[in-house]
Amino acid sequence: MSEQKITIDLPDAAAIGAEVATVSGGASTPTIRDDAERMAVSERIGQCKRVLKQINELFKGAKKAASDAHKAVCAAERKLTDPVDAWIKQAGQKVLAYDAEKDRMRRAEEARLQAEAEAKADAERRRLEAIAARCKDEEKKDAYKAAAQAVQVAVPHIAAPENKAAGEVKSVRWVAELTDITLLCKAAASGDVNAIACLAFAQSSGDQLARAFQRDAVVPGVRFTTKTIISHRG
Repeated sequence: MSEQKITIDLPDAAAIGAEVATVSGGASTPTIRDDAERMAVSERIGQCKRVLKQINELFKGAKKAASDAHKAVCAAERKLTDPVDAWIKQAGQKVLAYDAEKDRMRRAEEARLQAEAEAKADAERRRLEAIAARCKDEEKKDAYKAAAQAVQVAVPHIAAPENKAAGEVKSVRWVAELTDITLLCKAAASGDVNAIACLAFAQSSGDQLARAFQRDAVVPGVRFTTKTIISHRG
């Protein structure tokens, strides 16, 4: 069995680490009390931005190598797992279809036995009521009437087959399926919190539209506005 090894060399971060310690200056940021201090802080932010760029560039090669290695490992893994997963999926569907048919047959048989039991109980009830109607003795008449009323219908139950393999566990879980996006949107618009929870707002897509239109009142329910940020170009 051949072995393939993937080696990823981490860059030497000693030099940049010393610069990080210098520019970050600990966990706390300085207090700004006048314009000069503001300018100093702004300059330091720019310096930090340049250091971040250097750090990203330093680790760029290693990250790409790690990404390529991860993709290669995942591809090799999927080459083995995909056919197994596909077989499991197809076989599982057949098992569920078989179980569903067996359950349908079991419930149909239970319904047949139930109808048969009810017919027998009804026949027994009518037989006792007929005897009671013919009785001259009031005590016996009452006894037969009571017996007719006491007739019970035996509820049939057919046990499910014991056909599970060792380790098999069947569980039932609720899942959601989108059936009508219009109805969902209307429910969300009416304030239904559950419907709102089913709607997903994609921030990146919204921001892209905002940059494209650069004005508000474009999408109902979404506000396009401006947000001020501070950036530094090294």
